[in-house]
Amino acid sequence: MRGSNRRSDDRLADFFAWTGGLSKSDMASGDVVVRAITNFVVLPRDAAEWKPTIIAAAKFCAQAAEHFEQSGYSTQTLRVVTNPFGEYLDTSSAEAAVAGINALRGILTSEEMPQGIRIRFAIGEAKTAKELKLVSTP
Repeated sequence: MRGSNRRSDDRLADFFAWTGGLSKSDMASGDVVVRAITNFVVLPRDAAEWKPTIIAAAKFCAQAAEHFEQSGYSTQTLRVVTNPFGEYLDTSSAEAAVAGINALRGILTSEEMPQGIRIRFAIGEAKTAKELKLVSTP
């Protein structure tokens, strides 16, 4: 992930240390469910950098969910959310934006993605009227 040179294992260790506030008795009631594990990523304009960033984010979510499952928590949703799409997609035309979306689809359906789990992917917000028009239905 951009801006972070820390290994995924280091970030996972920090995350699990932070979530250590719930005890086994808390989860024994069956009331504790992890609603969502969300990994926010910043995709650059360079589409060549998208794949490693998205794959790493998806693997992080999968590893976090596995950790919670092994600890007795169920996880409802895994998500990867990007920065606003106009920051990384070519929005000069609808065709160019669709080509970028298709490139993302190719990454999300690649064999490098964690298998056997569902990861929801959000392309980020539209920030301008032009971007909003690209995603609006007629």
